[in-house]
Order: sequence, then structure tokens, then C-alpha cells
Amino acid sequence: MNIQVSTCKELLKLLYSGTKATGIIGAYWFIPVLFFTELANYFLQKVSNRTIRIVILLIRYVVFQFALKNINLPMNLNIVPIALVFFSIGVSLKGNWHYRVVISKLSITILIVFILFYSLNLTDFKC
Repeated sequence: MNIQVSTCKELLKLLYSGTKATGIIGAYWFIPVLFFTELANYFLQKVSNRTIRIVILLIRYVVFQFALKNINLPMNLNIVPIALVFFSIGVSLKGNWHYRVVISKLSITILIVFILFYSLNLTDFKC
């Protein structure tokens, strides 16, 4: 009976805790974040205009970052907007090697924006 209660507690902790999980489930947060990042990227890729996709991506990041800054969502879903930016850059690099220079400049610009946000305490990368 006691084993069942502790198993239920571990499963609930697994579903909710995200990066706060320790022990054997400590790295589990990555799986749901990756899943929801891929799902968000799938819908983002449905937008045909590339400029609109980039604008949607940046707006989504800024809105989610400010709205969810101090909220811990189950499975660390508040990390998805950050992961989506880098995931989208990777998808673009994979499919368009001839745009590598442009994408590299975009990546550096996004990195500088992240550093600026962090240095001005506009965002917190500690989950």
C-alpha cells in the first residue's frame, strides 16, 4: 500500500515538477518541452510567409516570457517559447544551407537580444 502511494507521488511530481525534479526523473523536463516545441513549430511552419513567421515567433516569445516569467507551468511549458526560437533556427539551417550566413547573423542577433534581456533583468532563465 505504501509503495503505491509513493509511486503516485512520484508520477505527480514527474508531471508537474519539470526542472525542479530530482533523482531518477531529474532530466525528464526535456521530453515534454521538446514535444510541445515541435508541435508549436509544426503550426508555425503552416504560415507561408517567412517574415510573418519570424514576427509571430518573436511576439510569442516576448508575450510568453513576460506573462509566464514567474509562473511555473506543469512540465516546464514556460520554456517552450525560448526553445521554439532555437528550434526554428535549427529547422531553417537544416533546410536552407545557402542561407547559412543570414541565419547565422539572425542567431547572433537573437543571442544578443537574450543577453540584453537578461542583463536588464527583463527575463529569468532560471526555471
